[in-house]
Amino acid sequence: MRLAKLTDEIIENMFSIYNARYFDKIALSIPGYREITDKLVQQIEKKPYCTVLDMGAGTGRIALKLADGVFKVVALDNSEEMLGRLSEKARRRRVDNIQIVKKDITSWELLWPNTDLILGDGVFTSVICSFVLHHLRDKWKKVVLGQLRKSMKPDGQIIIADVRPEKAWQIRKQVNVIYWKLIHEKENKYPGWLIAKNALSYLFFEHSLSADAWKELLREAGYKNAKCEICGDFVLAWANN
Repeated sequence: MRLAKLTDEIIENMFSIYNARYFDKIALSIPGYREITDKLVQQIEKKPYCTVLDMGAGTGRIALKLADGVFKVVALDNSEEMLGRLSEKARRRRVDNIQIVKKDITSWELLWPNTDLILGDGVFTSVICSFVLHHLRDKWKKVVLGQLRKSMKPDGQIIIADVRPEKAWQIRKQVNVIYWKLIHEKENKYPGWLIAKNALSYLFFEHSLSADAWKELLREAGYKNAKCEICGDFVLAWANN
């Protein structure tokens, strides 16, 4: 049990590079981020019976935008700190139809068939993967996409937003500049843990895909009508079950 907990903490520290207190300000400072997340939301059919899975929900920018027009949003993220921020926002706005789930997308349950209660068969009308699948190598992206397809209703839709591969390191540099500046202004120091987390992050990122590669991967995972759109430094992909 202690080993499992330690493993979870290591994984969370590797992937949760940015402090939740500053995350929203950082993300919205990146040119095009607001626009692509707004486009993602516009792709989703908002009806009272819809149930949406938000993979990599973070502090809830997308989940909170959707909650007003659907029956339920399941917000999944591996960072307790990010999800705590989401919970605070939902409470302040009196939003009560977001189910918050702490889970790592690389967990055994998500990568292995029929072992995850969240991914029951035919549960979701829409699945969102916003800036999260680049954490996985392509063969594991395909596995996760296959699992997500099973969890969707027959007429369901998946929508993916991510960084274009040729822009990944440029975006990372931009984000780090903003983040270090905020840390220095607010805390007047560069904490050792932050330096370590950023160093770790460069060992595990990035596995971004081009628009054509996303379409091909979605088709290989069994999806239909795969389409992509280039949005500045980002790519938006979507397909049907």
